Amino acid sequence: MSFPIIQFYNVSKVYTNGIVALSNISLSILSGEFVFVIGPAGAGKTTLVKLIYAEEKPTSGEVLVDGRDVSKLKKWEIAFLRRNIGVVFQDFKLIRDRTVFENVAFALRVCGFSENFVKKATEDALGRVDLLHKRGMYPDQLSGGEQQRVAIARAIVNKPSILLTDEPTGNLDPYVSEEILQLFEDLNKEGTTVVMVTHNAGIVNSRDYRVIALQDGIKTRDDGKGGYRYV
Repeated sequence: MSFPIIQFYNVSKVYTNGIVALSNISLSILSGEFVFVIGPAGAGKTTLVKLIYAEEKPTSGEVLVDGRDVSKLKKWEIAFLRRNIGVVFQDFKLIRDRTVFENVAFALRVCGFSENFVKKATEDALGRVDLLHKRGMYPDQLSGGEQQRVAIARAIVNKPSILLTDEPTGNLDPYVSEEILQLFEDLNKEGTTVVMVTHNAGIVNSRDYRVIALQDGIKTRDDGKGGYRYV
């Protein structure tokens, strides 16, 4: 049974330099949904994602994740929250002097899991993205698509209930982009809530998923079925 897992109530975010990133945003995303977030550069898409995993706090309004107001969480509670949220960035954010295996295992080790658990979970995640055979290689030895798949393995190694992806196919060719999207869809079918920020009109138009559009920090559209348009 689905339930609201991400909720924004009249959320605004104004940065210290005066830039209004989001203005009075309200929305609710159900567990198990697959949602595209679209909009031009500077629309507030990345800020919306950062608010969900408590990288930023709202200037006003409430952001609830799994029923908890993230702006009121203590540091240790935020760390615990992030165990259930996987994040995939456009620029991968891999550690260059660590192997593929070490990049994926890093988050588990920080959380204090046993080495036996770390080994099994990391191998499972790498197998999921078809990169177990490259576990000993370094990021610079991989293609862009492979680096993105390492980043995805790192994001899903904890089996998070929410997967946030910020322009994950922005630097990839169409074929690789489709492979990445299909991986997200497989995870979604298993119950993971997927929120995908993208400017790839082809991907959005090829699916019938919910689309939330932002422009100048304002929600201009929230439709249950695809189509890449801002209003």
